[in-house]
Amino acid sequence: QKLQTMEETAIIGISAGASVALRALETYPDKVKKVITVCGPVTAEYMNQDTLDNKYPVLKRSLCALSISLLAAESVMTIRPKKDEVVNIEAMALVGAKDVRLGTSRHAFSIAWTMFTKGRIMADWIHSRPKDDKN
Repeated sequence: QKLQTMEETAIIGISAGASVALRALETYPDKVKKVITVCGPVTAEYMNQDTLDNKYPVLKRSLCALSISLLAAESVMTIRPKKDEVVNIEAMALVGAKDVRLGTSRHAFSIAWTMFTKGRIMADWIHSRPKDDKN
């Protein structure tokens, strides 16, 4: 509801929050102009289905409701580690998005590393115009 009354905005979705941020982009493309996902899945395709069913059923519903092919991928930046014990790194990738790879290998550490060291990269990308978003 708050998005309906806001001006243009950007959203950062961390871990499972990535799917929520992408749903906001999908639902309110006139309001949500940029989304950054940090160590979060953008698809259920590469996820362990038993884990999704038993530990994260809400995440599974959120991911399954996304229409990835309809998303404006150029409006998304994905930040993902080299390895992750929680989320398969392939599930973090979105074709057409700006992909930032970290040299880290643990889920929680990668999130903290991103927040402490990638703030300028995220801010610059959020404020860039589409023609400036070349990888």
